[in-house]
Amino acid sequence: MDKDKNVAEQQAAKRGIGLLLAVDGDVADSFCTSILLQRLEYDIYTAKTAEDALAIMDIATPSLILTAINLPQMNGIELLKNVKRNPRTASIPVIIHTHEKNPEYEESCRSAGCANYLVKPVDPNTLYAAVQSATEPAPRRVIRFKTRLGLIVEDEATAEWAVNAECITYLSESGIYISTADPQPPGTVLPIIFSLKNIKIRVEGIVLYSLTKKNRPFGEYGMGLKFLQIAEKDKNLIRTFIMEQLTKNIAPKGKSSPPL
Repeated sequence: MDKDKNVAEQQAAKRGIGLLLAVDGDVADSFCTSILLQRLEYDIYTAKTAEDALAIMDIATPSLILTAINLPQMNGIELLKNVKRNPRTASIPVIIHTHEKNPEYEESCRSAGCANYLVKPVDPNTLYAAVQSATEPAPRRVIRFKTRLGLIVEDEATAEWAVNAECITYLSESGIYISTADPQPPGTVLPIIFSLKNIKIRVEGIVLYSLTKKNRPFGEYGMGLKFLQIAEKDKNLIRTFIMEQLTKNIAPKGKSSPPL
């Protein structure tokens, strides 16, 4: 348990909002990708050309570059090679995000050192996993979505909803982060009830880490919990809720995910 606690605390302390550079000459694709990644809490710079992307990198160093292949002048493959040739930028992971299914293009990109090759349309879960894998030493396996949900801790018959003082601020199908001024110590097992789409979800979670005044003088106090018990139907409800929130107003009619 101590090992799990230490790892969780280290990951919580290290994870920050990364700067991503998205390069795409297609305005609609660039918009959808940028909005989605912003909702996943990444800071995004966008560029329409490889030349603009290189100019941005002269000013700021991104955590990751996400580029299409078909660009107005220098193409995405040449941009990738240019990044990897430069000692200052060689360590920046580059993900190719393209409509091109050409195996030769993919082989060329992988040989040049791309971190991943994604063919559009890309499911948001796949894109998130690729970005996490390329940028995080301990990548998350499922989407962790920022939200605000009231909850009941302990006994439903005696506890009250506390949306303002105590609430869920991050949600995934495998756990939650509860914002509270009185976080419980790691190892504490808590029964929790919260509501999604007017449906009550009952889960049991174990506290993996707590952020208090002692280890976080500034910022929001709280605790991260991993679900020990959750029904499959509730997992599915959480997945659906997160996907709907991520793709709201950017998905084509009749589709649940954007044309990334």
